[in-house]
Amino acid sequence: MALGWREALDGLASAESPQRMDDGDDASDATGARAPGGFPEGAMAGRYARAKRSVTEWWEHAFLTALLARHEGQVKAAAAEAGMSGSYLWKVMKRNGM
Repeated sequence: MALGWREALDGLASAESPQRMDDGDDASDATGARAPGGFPEGAMAGRYARAKRSVTEWWEHAFLTALLARHEGQVKAAAAEAGMSGSYLWKVMKRNGM
């Protein structure tokens, strides 16, 4: 089930760093373990494409969460700050389970 922006904020408030969306590729990520720099565990090892995807997903989720928090969930205002359309922000939010 997708999280709304408020639920995502509540989850981040209790975590040291943002949790990435787990795609099931790496069981160690499900524990929430972090590699140096706050990246998801396993992000700095293994295949380049998987590591890049892991870090990108982690960053995108953290960025969206902070962006929406600054605008109290107002997608239009958040999209304007990010320099994207509201419809594209909705698409990115959906991709991130928000």
